[in-house]
Amino acid sequence: MSIERARACVIGPSPVTKRLCATIVFFIGVICVFGGYLFCRMSRNDVKRSNEIVSFNLTIAAENLYKKAKRISPKAVLHNDPEKVTARLLDIFNCSQADCGTISHYNVAQFIKRSINLKVIRLLKSVNNATMYLDSLR
Repeated sequence: MSIERARACVIGPSPVTKRLCATIVFFIGVICVFGGYLFCRMSRNDVKRSNEIVSFNLTIAAENLYKKAKRISPKAVLHNDPEKVTARLLDIFNCSQADCGTISHYNVAQFIKRSINLKVIRLLKSVNNATMYLDSLR
């Protein structure tokens, strides 16, 4: 066997073939990365729409506020004048007395719950209307 023939066997594939293989491997890698990203997003069963995120966060805030209201003793409400407390909470929730009611000795938590539900329903309707409007613009 001659030396020239031995060198031809050792040289290997041409540079064009190497570039073609590198390009194919690169595009397969990019497709795998984006495919994995899409499969990951599709498999999550968490919150998928923005209005669901809003309602989830509002639910947590409302539960925390309701828990705090349940801890208020009737004596504290009576000592601080129920009419003043009612007026201040109506002002905070931007609610009328006909919608939310009044505070007596034992119904602070129910008053807060009614006020929160009223505000959450209004806000969710607004978010839903805005979402439907933005979807109609597409």
